Amino acid sequence: MSKLFTVAIYLPDKVNLYHYAIISSLLSTKFEGRTLFSLLRFSDKSPVVTTDPDVQITALTDWKEIQTADAIVVPSWTDLDVPPSPQLQELIRSFNKENKWLIGACFGAYALAYSGVLNGKNCCTHWSAEEDFSKEFPYCSLKKNVIYVQDDNILTSAGASATVDCILHFIRIIYSATVANKLAKILAIPLIREGAQDQFLDYAKPKIVNALPALIKFMEQKPPSDLTVDVMMQKSFLSRRSFTRKFKALTGTTFEVWYRKIRLRTACELLETTELPIETVAERSGYKSPISFRQQFKQQFNSTPSEWRKAKRRQLLVSDLQ
Repeated sequence: MSKLFTVAIYLPDKVNLYHYAIISSLLSTKFEGRTLFSLLRFSDKSPVVTTDPDVQITALTDWKEIQTADAIVVPSWTDLDVPPSPQLQELIRSFNKENKWLIGACFGAYALAYSGVLNGKNCCTHWSAEEDFSKEFPYCSLKKNVIYVQDDNILTSAGASATVDCILHFIRIIYSATVANKLAKILAIPLIREGAQDQFLDYAKPKIVNALPALIKFMEQKPPSDLTVDVMMQKSFLSRRSFTRKFKALTGTTFEVWYRKIRLRTACELLETTELPIETVAERSGYKSPISFRQQFKQQFNSTPSEWRKAKRRQLLVSDLQ
């Protein structure tokens, strides 16, 4: 039997309970009755960690089992001026050398940066700490006003809600878009937001009372190949200025980024769940040309459509055997 993918969650003292719970809950969610991840909680302080607010969580202090994990997640960091212990820094660096996954959620990016694994890497953190982070870690390529960033084997996210998208993105990579999207539906998230999306969405204004929300939902189900801003404007009865403003308020991104995302998401699901030829997948995903489809797919996922299909089918088969 294949080993279940193991994620080790580091628990600093007084870790934010909400941040920890988001990650733990997402990774513990079963897909069609199957467990996706084996979770370990660990600490270098105490076998019982007290969160903020006060909840006690049992944690491993013998790290032999932790060293066999496939990923480390740091859900937050309580004191931004205090580096991780030498033991934790060494563990993080050893995971990076082995190309294992490292995830720094919200202020958890500080733990990775202090350990040196973000030097020369693209990363992000919560907007409130961006100025401090840039000064403290000048060799890190901090991306501002994004919700999460992936650079090779390292993921960082901007905050609590952004961590949801970050972890779903991680699940999409480890298993498949089909698995991640179904888990997103359980959480009532219509689409996994992409990393470059704006941290700041104005939910108070404008008040949206037009056809645009329903139109967006409809187009997400089966993206047409001839969809343009002009078509969306006409169907939603909006001027270009109003469309641009209200579309951004609804989706958090531009039409071009959104359209690319929904087409690639549709393509991933078709590759994972059907035997359709690549040309048919491209057409049903809203691409006029299989060549442009392959180019965009490779650029987004660093994988060809055929490679993606084989890898995700294999991962789902392994999950079936657990």
